[in-house]
Amino acid sequence: MRKRVSHVLEHITDDRAAMRELRRILRPGGWAIVMVPIEHGRTTTYEDPSITTPEERERAYWQSDHVRLYAARRRRPADSRRVSR
Repeated sequence: MRKRVSHVLEHITDDRAAMRELRRILRPGGWAIVMVPIEHGRTTTYEDPSITTPEERERAYWQSDHVRLYAARRRRPADSRRVSR
């Protein structure tokens, strides 16, 4: 089974829960391709729950309905592991 998630996670308040659900619905050996907007100059993902208006969100996250802006990473973070199903 393959799933493609294209520019969805930046709209979801709890993106970690969404990723757990994606993993749950994948069959053993399944693949997920996840695409999100990335700001290449960032070293950490930017999210601020106090940013709530469409105007503030557009300034901070490039689009009025986004809730975060992901950072580009050149290596996997320590808490990230490839998990076989």
